[in-house]
Amino acid sequence: MEATQIILNPGAARQRLGRLWQHCQREVLRELAPAEAVIVESPQEAAQTARDSALGGYFRLVVVGDAPTANGVVNGLMGLAESHRARMKLGFLSLYRPDEWSRTTDFPRRLERQLEVLRAAHTLRFDVGVMRRGGGRDARVRHFLNGCVFGAPNPLWHGRPGSWLDLRAAADTVRAAGQALFAQAPVVRIEDAGGTVYEGPWVLGLAMVGRYYPLLGEVAPEADPMDGLLDLVWLDARARWRVWRDMAGLALHRLPAGRRHACGERFRIASLDGPLALDLDGAPGETLPAELSVLPGALPIIVPLVSVQQRRPRFKSLPELAKGAALGDPNIAAVA
Repeated sequence: MEATQIILNPGAARQRLGRLWQHCQREVLRELAPAEAVIVESPQEAAQTARDSALGGYFRLVVVGDAPTANGVVNGLMGLAESHRARMKLGFLSLYRPDEWSRTTDFPRRLERQLEVLRAAHTLRFDVGVMRRGGGRDARVRHFLNGCVFGAPNPLWHGRPGSWLDLRAAADTVRAAGQALFAQAPVVRIEDAGGTVYEGPWVLGLAMVGRYYPLLGEVAPEADPMDGLLDLVWLDARARWRVWRDMAGLALHRLPAGRRHACGERFRIASLDGPLALDLDGAPGETLPAELSVLPGALPIIVPLVSVQQRRPRFKSLPELAKGAALGDPNIAAVA
């Protein structure tokens, strides 16, 4: 049987999620046996733990905790050789709490069903986003599985891990949002292979592999984590009434209908008013300018069997495609 490494963050170990974990720990370890749980203190430690576990014979990794920890595990696995990474199976355990990772992978909410899915370990190969800053030996490269946000107030994402309510972070967020609304909005330039896509003031932007982003919910309904494309979504700030509407929409987890949208394999994003914060999967630490791209099918992710069955037509063999074309199959264009 496959050995399972469970990686937890401090929020899962000591706060509200920690109480759930203490309650469910024995059941989880029993259902996924042989399994071992390890607590990590930072995304960097999560990345190193994931890499060491993979090289040490663990081929099924399960993340319990916050978005930065999950992002660290993704970066750790992306540091492996492609042949080794293809054998890995990465899953996410939310412990009754639906989050962006479980929504992206269509995981059920009940713990019993989540454990069934993790035990069966059916996988689909998900795209992985790539963030690159600089060039040559000094290039900074990080990966993300859901998406990245740039230009948002940092306190919006960086509360204490695992806490449901952080009044200090909320107050900082309100203050930062007020500054963004009433001060001069930063000017950003977005470029793809065809030239400049947008240049002007904005509120914030997101480059999405999947549909969901931590704390913001479904911000890219058109995104597909297996189409080999990045979905770029941004809210411009050319009209004050539109800024208020957009901020209200984000607060309600409803992306405004007037958003701007672009889709492609590679984008270069730069701020014309100095550095802007760039967070990947909710993990901070980067700034613009940066180049964003996507690696198609780079990481096997554990999903429910029904998701595999629904996706099966996308992986038809060449003889099946030829046969479908001869019969006039209307789905050939979508499959190809």
